[in-house]
Amino acid sequence: MRHLWLALLIWQLDQSPRRQADRLQTSSSDSLVYEAVLDSAFPGRRPTPLVITDSTLRFDVPGPGVPEWHAKLASFPANIVTRLAERARQSYSTANLPLVRARVTITSAELVEIFRDGPGEGWWRFMGKFPESRGYVELSPIAWGEGGVDALVYYQQHCGPLCGQGALLWVVRDAGGRWRVRQKLRFWVS
Repeated sequence: MRHLWLALLIWQLDQSPRRQADRLQTSSSDSLVYEAVLDSAFPGRRPTPLVITDSTLRFDVPGPGVPEWHAKLASFPANIVTRLAERARQSYSTANLPLVRARVTITSAELVEIFRDGPGEGWWRFMGKFPESRGYVELSPIAWGEGGVDALVYYQQHCGPLCGQGALLWVVRDAGGRWRVRQKLRFWVS
């Protein structure tokens, strides 16, 4: 079982090319959108530091053989899901993501080493190295809707052997200029 879990972790980390593209182009509102995403992922006490993978997540639209997902995605603003898939087609370095909170970057090689003995032992090792982190996150680039008041981000949060989730977050700017999660579409949960 331990080897199967490690193989799945390696597969997940390697499913996108690890070659990172040039610097990700960001806007002045990106930090506010990412903060809304992280507030949703970590309600209450924020992890200090935030542990984030060194590359952005890739995101692909579910194939045509999954009509129930397409019905759920239809509730998002027009073309924003396609924009996210286009923007997240390749990985970018997260070193340049405009995040407000303190962060530690972890590489895929470090994750493989930490979890080499499986999830049970691996999470003990991870939490020993990052005791206040509450796990690690992966973030996609942000896709923007028309008018700049809608944003879409895919993220994954890993917090234990049976703790984690991957979700699309539709983030909107309200009348007061604050960014808030309007809708969450969970793709997986553990």
